Amino acid sequence: MVKSKMSELETGINKIVGTNVRRARKSARLPYTLEDIAPRLGIKPSQLSKMELGHSSFRAWHIVVIADHIGVSVQELLDVREPADSLLDDENTKALSPRTLRLARIIEESDPATAKTIEDVVKAFDIKPDAAK
Repeated sequence: MVKSKMSELETGINKIVGTNVRRARKSARLPYTLEDIAPRLGIKPSQLSKMELGHSSFRAWHIVVIADHIGVSVQELLDVREPADSLLDDENTKALSPRTLRLARIIEESDPATAKTIEDVVKAFDIKPDAAK
């Protein structure tokens, strides 16, 4: 029996890789739109969006072209370790001060080693999040 739908594992990996691509695309020194990247892959922006959302798969060469174009490593785009829950996606960000929100953005956009170091410093100094004023 041939499966017509992606397995749960494939879907999970596609979502993580897609999230990595979208994050890298949007946080590049000069952020890129779907319309900037899709033609380089020979696809429509709507197809690239589906790939970023994990609804379809990237081909290996797509990842290489995207990485080269936006100036990140292929490894960064293919990092499929389970991402931590985003501080910035939480409804509670409205209650954070600008300083705390800025720190959360820095942590979220950092490579895993830097993010871990920042989190360790915050814990070591027992720094508490500020409430919005």
